[in-house]
Amino acid sequence: MTALPPSNTKRYFLDYQTCGEQHTMVMRVDDATTDAEASEHYGNLLVAMDALLFNLVVVRMRVAANGSNVTLPATFTGDTEFGSTDGGPEHVPFAWSFTGKDSVGRIAKVELFGMKAAIGGNYRTLAVDDTSVEGAIAELATTDPVWLTIAGNAPFWNQYANQQINAYWQRQQRL
Repeated sequence: MTALPPSNTKRYFLDYQTCGEQHTMVMRVDDATTDAEASEHYGNLLVAMDALLFNLVVVRMRVAANGSNVTLPATFTGDTEFGSTDGGPEHVPFAWSFTGKDSVGRIAKVELFGMKAAIGGNYRTLAVDDTSVEGAIAELATTDPVWLTIAGNAPFWNQYANQQINAYWQRQQRL
């Protein structure tokens, strides 16, 4: 399979702060998606995961057009605060990760830092075992043209959320 350029689709970037650090979540969309629609879907995902997050504050939203590596300011119209209680520096590397593939084999991945949950033995939370994860996957599987793969296709989402310890942020904690 030939690699596609990162700018192969229109992308929305949600910059947010949690556990004292800023992170960015990326949503691939079709060219017709508006700021309001992207805001709604980001909000739906964050509301679904609210109980499993430390305090998370939306800083801003940006957009990059299909074929462009330049991001421009976009208007975020949803709530700007999710989760509860502040996570400390020791929680910075912990994140949720949702993965899937489209019908041609292109992967999709959405990462969400601020994970407030004990890491299980297999580093995974099944949708059937947790209503927050179930709700998040339902949002990701929306029929709207958002949360797409790099090829611009709707993915089939795995029915679990990975619990990850991000290596970059782990190294940053060691400095």
